[in-house]
Amino acid sequence: MAEAFANHYGQDVLRASSAGLAPAAALSPYTRKVMLEKNVDVGDHLPRSFYELDVRDVDLIVNLSGYAIAGFETMDWVIDDPYGGPIEGYRTARDRIELQVMNLILKMRTGKI
Repeated sequence: MAEAFANHYGQDVLRASSAGLAPAAALSPYTRKVMLEKNVDVGDHLPRSFYELDVRDVDLIVNLSGYAIAGFETMDWVIDDPYGGPIEGYRTARDRIELQVMNLILKMRTGKI
């Protein structure tokens, strides 16, 4: 969700790529549904592992896992993972993520990051 919102709203200041420490095997249909409710299409996105990323060109890591990532400075967002729960949990997570992403984009546009 964070990657989709960031690339949708902040194309002028960032290029986002998401990955998880323990990614799901597939994207939940609820994720697709709740993002489409915001007119953001996640396309054919598949979850991938953080350890698959080439982090040499990464300027900022936003951590939603709640776990420290050894060797990396992170911006931590505390948002419950809705995976496997009811659709309302996905909507709650979506709305919290959207707000965090918009705040991050604003800081980037104003030079505060």
